[in-house]
Amino acid sequence: MSALAGNALLAALYVRFAWAHLSGATAGSWTLPPMVLQEMLLVFLFLTRRRTIATSGRVDDWATGLVGWLLPLLMRPTEAPGPLAMVGVPLQVIGLVLAVVGAASIGRSIGIVAAHRGLQTHGLYRVVRHPMYAAYLVSYVGYAATYPSSYNLLIATMTIVGLHLRAVGEERFLARDPGYRAYLATVRWRFVPAVY
Repeated sequence: MSALAGNALLAALYVRFAWAHLSGATAGSWTLPPMVLQEMLLVFLFLTRRRTIATSGRVDDWATGLVGWLLPLLMRPTEAPGPLAMVGVPLQVIGLVLAVVGAASIGRSIGIVAAHRGLQTHGLYRVVRHPMYAAYLVSYVGYAATYPSSYNLLIATMTIVGLHLRAVGEERFLARDPGYRAYLATVRWRFVPAVY
């Protein structure tokens, strides 16, 4: 029952994010849909996620998981798209497409805190170890470029740092599994092939 309540709370927060964007959109705004669609995809994944086999009990894993999950929900559109919207919106679309493909790869194994829900090594997980985080990174950079403000830039930067810390925590936790250690040896890159 607590898992159901937690999932409902997560979904409500994502719906609030979407509403904050859609209710403030001007008629015909073409800059909002990618980020809103990506966040609504996460609502679906959280509502249908599978139970965990094991969850990290480390305070830092919980802190980075919760902060990294909440921060992007604080981003808000500016009164009008900025001069980089022609670059930012395509980045958001690329991030959305990567998130959809990554979601198809991870299936119902999505989570906030480092946990074992079964190893995912197919699809985009053959290319990078954290394709969903890579998708978010692209989307958040695109969002900050589309709606430039010091506030959005700060939130996006903190979120990117949070994604890195979450990835490190998840890898540390999952490395207890010999299958995951073998996966780490096979897939070298966290977010971007041949870069990081």
